[in-house]
Amino acid sequence: MRVTASHIVNWASTQAKEAQTDLPRWVRRLCFDPETTRQLSFPAGDSTYVPGWDGALFSERGNAWVPSGASRWEIGCDQNVLGKANGDYQKRTEQISEAERSACTFVFVTPRRWAKKLDWVAEQCSKDEWAGVRAYDADDLEQWLEQKPAVALQFAEELGLSGWGVVSLSRYWDSWARQCRPPITPEALFMDRTQVFDALSQKIQTTNTSSSSIHPLVIRADSVEEAVAFTVAMVMASRDLQDHAMVVTEPQGWRYVEANPQLRIAIAARTDIALNPILREKLRVIVPHATGDLVGKPEGDELVLERPNIYEFEKALIAIGMEESDAKRYALSTGRSWTVLRRQRALNPAIQQPPWLLTPQSASLPLLCLLGAWYADTTADRQVVERLAARPYEEIERDLRQLAQLDDAPMLNIGAVWKAKSPLELLDQCGNRITSGQLDRFFAIAREMLSTPDPQLELPEDDRWMAQVHGKLHPHSGLLFESICDSLMKLAVRGLEQVGLKALDIEERVSRLIHELLDKADGQRWLSLASYLPTLAEAAPDEFLRVVQSSLRMPDAPVTRLISESSDSGLGGAAGTPACFGHWKPSVGLRDAWPQ
Repeated sequence: MRVTASHIVNWASTQAKEAQTDLPRWVRRLCFDPETTRQLSFPAGDSTYVPGWDGALFSERGNAWVPSGASRWEIGCDQNVLGKANGDYQKRTEQISEAERSACTFVFVTPRRWAKKLDWVAEQCSKDEWAGVRAYDADDLEQWLEQKPAVALQFAEELGLSGWGVVSLSRYWDSWARQCRPPITPEALFMDRTQVFDALSQKIQTTNTSSSSIHPLVIRADSVEEAVAFTVAMVMASRDLQDHAMVVTEPQGWRYVEANPQLRIAIAARTDIALNPILREKLRVIVPHATGDLVGKPEGDELVLERPNIYEFEKALIAIGMEESDAKRYALSTGRSWTVLRRQRALNPAIQQPPWLLTPQSASLPLLCLLGAWYADTTADRQVVERLAARPYEEIERDLRQLAQLDDAPMLNIGAVWKAKSPLELLDQCGNRITSGQLDRFFAIAREMLSTPDPQLELPEDDRWMAQVHGKLHPHSGLLFESICDSLMKLAVRGLEQVGLKALDIEERVSRLIHELLDKADGQRWLSLASYLPTLAEAAPDEFLRVVQSSLRMPDAPVTRLISESSDSGLGGAAGTPACFGHWKPSVGLRDAWPQ
């Protein structure tokens, strides 16, 4: 919807207070030109009541609306336009010295129609009291807005006008960020992403120097919306760019972009919207893609928005207002993903259920929830997947590949690795879909894998670090081993929150498995599980403490072989001393019982 003079007049009449406090802000944005503006001051909001000029500006070149050099502005919303203009002109002429007036242009702005403005300007110019005199009314503001389409779009939104299939940066950001409790801030979203921020800024800035059409710039993130939100926040942070950009929300929005050559940045709100974008000189089109969507990649540059470091993510959560304890918990449960956090903390219930959960392929997600991760090029790993799913591996991978291409996919596929993006969230979303049969098969798999002696123990202690050279390796990948142990801990600690899993006596089953693995276990079993003992301790702390104490009471105390053999033998060093359980809360009993 185009903003007309009638819209502006109606705004001044029906929302007089808002017009009085907000019009200086819109004039300020209309005046600003990063290449020529050297001074700019137009107080808005509550600051409009502070005595002084409504606007002060210095432009090196000026344009059709902005005088070259220094100018001083008065903005009045009064219905008596002539009276307001005369009063402001006379007051400022009396207050300002002749020397200053001779170097300044006086400008008066009204949001109303003023049929006699040219006569008034001619009359004041004839007095030769200022370097120049100008006056702008609603008709002038309409034409000026046409030259600043990004500003016009946001102004139209504030007037309650919509259309075109485009939205302003501020409207998009508010809609995305405020769906989360607490709201996400741009500074939080930028945390630990300085490199991408700078690269994106540099690519957009260089658009102005191009003399030919520029290929779209692809930016990838966990979700399309996060990619758009990051780009929007980055552009808004740049004063030079924010008034020359908008978000295209529907295909017809490209007509608005085409009709406004002043636009320098067009951000597609979804990947499909950019199928036929407008390409022209000095226009940077930005296309969002989900991380797993490798189909239909446009020709051109690409930036990848990685998830932040867990410590930086935690700091960002605290910065937006979370308690420190909650920040630690969400940093873990969301997998450091802003997209997942926004879903878990959404105000709108519709956002809390991800679209991928409703697809037919989501039937394969319970096995990903249970296994956590595996290598597709490891035969034994694939066999475990088939056994748990009771389906051919090819069918499972076909489902996962289709899911991986969706926006905000729940898994990552990096080379041959398949892994859950946020294991705890996947448990929250899919826990109640896990059947008793799947759980039986999972525990049988875990029991068999964790009961198998580590082949490297067949080598002399001094040669175990060369286990790979000697071919003494588990057939299953270490990734699968670690993921299954993590799943045991996840099921025991968080499974009780799932009604379906609680009914399947999940906590007792995990505890029983730990007992079967380690009760009366020999030294070989303890050494074979050395790398995974801290995780198993977290999964069933009481039972783990019992089996350790029981082992210490045995004549040969087999658990103590962890001290004598694991430290320098290539067993991973995860359990060389009681210190390996330092992060395990019920550790006092273990330390008291451990021989000193």
